[in-house]
Amino acid sequence: LPPPSAARLDAMLRQLAHARDDASIALAHGGARVGRHRGRIVVHATPPGDYRAEWHGEPAIALPHGELVFESASGEGFDPYRATAGLVVRPRRGGERLRLGHGLARRPITSLLREADVPPWERAWLPLILAGDELVAVPGLGVDVAWRPALGHAGLVPRWRAKVEPALEA
Repeated sequence: LPPPSAARLDAMLRQLAHARDDASIALAHGGARVGRHRGRIVVHATPPGDYRAEWHGEPAIALPHGELVFESASGEGFDPYRATAGLVVRPRRGGERLRLGHGLARRPITSLLREADVPPWERAWLPLILAGDELVAVPGLGVDVAWRPALGHAGLVPRWRAKVEPALEA
């Protein structure tokens, strides 16, 4: 990244050092964002823009910021036979909910990602897999219990591979 001017660097450091611990800091600089997470200064790539890709059983989908790969597994992932009309892959828009276990409530993925200690900039990079308006899976977080295959049956586990490392820590 290009170095900031002395005045800009001073302003950035002041904002980063004096923000509350729970504050969300995202300062734009040189095509990236500078923030703070768990007491560390983090430089991360700008989140991808809006995208939409349809999945019809391919082993992988290329997205603008990486690749979503579907790995076969017994009794894990989502049931590909339920996805007869195809699935859609898109970024988070807010309000999406996932139920990770029988007897558990459907919960906002924002809360689930925060509890899983996924940093805010990585949350913005994760693609969501949906059937219509129903959230099927979030790579690295889980598959909605309604979409899981029966015990011993084939399933597909979505794995996210980002094109670029989303962040550098200092």
